[in-house]
Amino acid sequence: MHNTPEAYLNNLRTLNAMRMLREKPEYSIAAIAEESGLRTIRTLQRRMQDVIGMTPVEFRLLFTRDKQ
Repeated sequence: MHNTPEAYLNNLRTLNAMRMLREKPEYSIAAIAEESGLRTIRTLQRRMQDVIGMTPVEFRLLFTRDKQ
């Protein structure tokens, strides 16, 4: 728990964005970035790349590939 309050919030925002990418395939990446509090696509991309090593599009494809 050696995180700053800002880092903690950014982690929550990233987790929320990842949940929305799975559960709301009809939402655009921009809408998810905005709604999760990360504001821009680029910020969401950087956060996800740092945390899980993939972009929002790559992450979403993991969950939509089976449904096609």
